[in-house]
Amino acid sequence: NAEYGEEPSWERQTMSTSASNAALVESARDFVKAEDRAVLEGALLDEARAGPFIDVLADTLRSANPEKVSVTVRIIMELNQPEHLVRLLARLLHGESASAAFKGNRNLQNLLVLSALKINHPNLMTFVMLSANLDFCDVGEVLANASYIDEAVLCFTRAGNHAKCIELLVNANQMAKARSHAITFNPLLALLDRLANNGPSPAVNK
Repeated sequence: NAEYGEEPSWERQTMSTSASNAALVESARDFVKAEDRAVLEGALLDEARAGPFIDVLADTLRSANPEKVSVTVRIIMELNQPEHLVRLLARLLHGESASAAFKGNRNLQNLLVLSALKINHPNLMTFVMLSANLDFCDVGEVLANASYIDEAVLCFTRAGNHAKCIELLVNANQMAKARSHAITFNPLLALLDRLANNGPSPAVNK
């Protein structure tokens, strides 16, 4: 009973959460400092702890050197934890406090998109949209082969390969999108389409 000095339940919960967060921060710092695989593996195998730990780890890595990020990514890949890899990279590259040191890293952007593809992540398109330095043609081919046509078209559009975009859309029987894409990115086709819809301009009497 709070009347007799016991903390209200929400206060006990807040205190417990704060203590838990402090433990996560300490654990993440220990891992980054020592690169102890056992610390990371133990955290990822604990379902209740894994997600929050990855968030704290990403925040810790923002101020670390690139080699620390490489080691972390390699260990997560060796542990075959693509869901946690996506969570880490998404927070590191595109989170609210994304690290300027890593935000434009092409290899990490490629890895994020391809890992998200592997697990059919619902934010795959968002990751493609946010990644300015992807190897667009190579990643686009992988996405197309996996039948992620819209994502592949976005990659090839950003690479300036509009013929490939139209080819993909036609092969996917998305004829309206193929026509729209052709008109949008080809000024001559846009003019012909406008003439076909509106007819020639009226002659001007001299």
